[in-house]
Amino acid sequence: MKKQAAYIKIINGKSRIRHLKDEIRSLRILLDEVRLELESNHYDSQNHPMNKTLFEFVSI
Repeated sequence: MKKQAAYIKIINGKSRIRHLKDEIRSLRILLDEVRLELESNHYDSQNHPMNKTLFEFVSI
């Protein structure tokens, strides 16, 4: 019984890790899109404090 519970925890953990990896991949794609948008409007990032902060954050 303990072995079965341990296996279920492992399977659930692997599933959660897979889900988190998918989330990270999605966030990276969004960050790339934001980075490209900010780079294409670079003059705004120099003139607008919020854009500049966001640009610096995305550039990390």
